[in-house]
Amino acid sequence: MNLEQFESREYRHIPEQPIVTSSAQSRIDTVSGAIPQLSLNLDSTGSVESGILNDVLGEKSEPEHDTCSNSYSKEVQINQEASKKPEFEWVPARDGYIPPNAVVGGTEIDGTPLYVGRVFYDGGLHPGKCGPHLEGGGFALGYDGKEIKLNKYFVLCGDASKLKWIEQNGNLMIIGFKPLEAGNEASGEPLYIARTEYNGGYQIGKCGEHIKEGIVFPYFKKERSEKKYTILAHLY
Repeated sequence: MNLEQFESREYRHIPEQPIVTSSAQSRIDTVSGAIPQLSLNLDSTGSVESGILNDVLGEKSEPEHDTCSNSYSKEVQINQEASKKPEFEWVPARDGYIPPNAVVGGTEIDGTPLYVGRVFYDGGLHPGKCGPHLEGGGFALGYDGKEIKLNKYFVLCGDASKLKWIEQNGNLMIIGFKPLEAGNEASGEPLYIARTEYNGGYQIGKCGEHIKEGIVFPYFKKERSEKKYTILAHLY
C-alpha cells in the first residue's frame, strides 16, 4: 500500500503517542482496512527511524554494510586459494635455464649445484639432473645404458625444507615414508628422485621398486648404477 492509499482510509488519525508493533503487525490489514497499533521508534533527533517507516509503507530498507563480515570472508577465500596451491611445481625450462626456488639435489666434484629435473622420453617421464653448466642442453638422464642429453625439461621448484633424503640400499623399500613421485616408465612403473655419492660429488638419478640395481644415473656419457643411495621424500 502506498502513502496516498494509506491517507484515503477513514482512519486517517494516528495517535500522538508513538506505538510499537512486530513486523507481522506493522502493515495495514488490507482486508478490513484497520490500522493496527504501531510503534514507530524514534532516534535521538525525534525522527522516525528510516527502516521502521519504510516497513510501515511497505518498502524495504537496505541492510547495513557489514565490513567485518566481508573482511573475514575475503580472508577465508585467500586461505582456501593458498591451500589449493601445490607445495612443489615442475616448471618448464630449456637450454640450461634454472627458475627461481629450484630444488638442489646434488653437486659436482667442484661444488657446482645440480638441480632436480625430469623429462618426457621414449614414452615415459624420467627424473634426472639439470644445470646451466651441463653440456648438450642443460639436462641429462640415464637410459638404456646411455647418458641422454636434452635441452627441454622440467625443474622441481618449491620449499626444499619440506623434503628429506631417506637412505636405501639395493632394491627400493618404501616403508615409513612418502617418496616424492617424479615420473614413470613407459610401462607405468613409478619412478622417484634419488642421489648417490659418486666420484667426489653427489649425482642425481632415479630409482623404483622395479629397478634392482638401486639408483641409475647419468655420468660421463654412460648410465651408471649404485647400490647405496638416498631417495627424496616428503618431510611428513
